Amino acid sequence: AVQIAKSLGLEDQGEKGQRLTFAEQVEVKQERAEDRASRMESRSAEASTEAIARFDSSNVETLRSLGGEPIKIGHHSEQRHRRLIERADTDMRKGCEAMDRQRHYQQRAEAARATAEGKQYSNPAFLGRRIAECEVEERLLFRRLDDAKTAEHRERIDIMLEECQDKMGFYRHCLEGCEK
Repeated sequence: AVQIAKSLGLEDQGEKGQRLTFAEQVEVKQERAEDRASRMESRSAEASTEAIARFDSSNVETLRSLGGEPIKIGHHSEQRHRRLIERADTDMRKGCEAMDRQRHYQQRAEAARATAEGKQYSNPAFLGRRIAECEVEERLLFRRLDDAKTAEHRERIDIMLEECQDKMGFYRHCLEGCEK
């Protein structure tokens, strides 16, 4: 496997990879949300198309053209009429289900679009709460760092502290952009 990887031009960079900064993580999250929004919009359009097709199906149109004609009990057309009503009912029910799916996917697309646009990062209240959470976490990590017994444990806490401070710096930078 190592030889195949080397032949493909890949290299072994050890066991530890480089972590993304919090700003890069947010950027990746926004890109994924943009992709998700476009997928949800296409699914919403497909469900809408299906709903329209179900509501305008030949079974429904034929039943409408009968104008409320009752089923003639014992007549040779009784079974055909009952099946037509059943198929039209199925089409209408599935059309309603498709409309529900369309609304569901539309809401998911809107939520993903809001994430992709990063609206929360321009909301001072949101940013203030995140900064306060980071400050609480930072104080907790400093206390844990003082109580750490092994070098490995201190190293892990240092990494967590660095990530927390990176996150807090990102939020503070966004807050400064809101105030301008």
